[in-house]
Amino acid sequence: MRTALLIFSLILVTACTKTTDQRFKAYYTASAPVIEGHTNDTIWSAIPEWYTDTYIWLNNVDSAPKASDFSWRYKLAWNESKFFVLVEITDDMLHDFHAKPKENYWEDDCFEVLFDEDNSGGDHQASYQAFIYHISKYYDAVDIDSKGDVVVLNNHVSVKRSKTNGRYTWEAAFDVYDKNYESTTVSTPVKLTKGKVMGWAMAYCDNDGRASRDHFFGTNPIKGDDKNQTWKTADAFGEVVLVE
Repeated sequence: MRTALLIFSLILVTACTKTTDQRFKAYYTASAPVIEGHTNDTIWSAIPEWYTDTYIWLNNVDSAPKASDFSWRYKLAWNESKFFVLVEITDDMLHDFHAKPKENYWEDDCFEVLFDEDNSGGDHQASYQAFIYHISKYYDAVDIDSKGDVVVLNNHVSVKRSKTNGRYTWEAAFDVYDKNYESTTVSTPVKLTKGKVMGWAMAYCDNDGRASRDHFFGTNPIKGDDKNQTWKTADAFGEVVLVE
């Protein structure tokens, strides 16, 4: 009996590590979209609804953001080899203060896509337990490697952007790697399959012309007072399930 209670307690603790309960759906496509920064491909019109979930993870200014300063909507898709994101972002200023891609990259305007391939959560500050691709206006995809060093992982993602008035359309295709990835060896992306559940979130750093970002927005609610958690723990990610 005591053994059973101990096992139950361990399961309960494991189940409660997530600080969010948000789950999204990514839809299968037999025909991969051409990454051009547009909504032209069949898969995007086949997905009927846009996600618009938006939560403030960090606010560095006194005023609340206006819709003209930031708003977004997004769709998700997949095939066996890639995970696809389409996101339309309204932003009144696309600003990159730091010219070097590895320098204070989170302070500039950038959109982030976060993956925890096996949805196991946990610390990822100096590991590939999870990936956070910080994608700049120049398409550099930046993260931290297993040594704690900043690395550019442009070979993991194909991304393009277009602009119509104040709306930017970002379209991206990602390779998905597991926690065994190492940049010094040849690593193979995982094969994606129907029903797979990954830890996932998306975020946007909004900079309105300063040396530091004004706001940090994310796709899922995060419990507790400190919402700026995703950079250090995948427990703060939401989830995505791969469906037909």
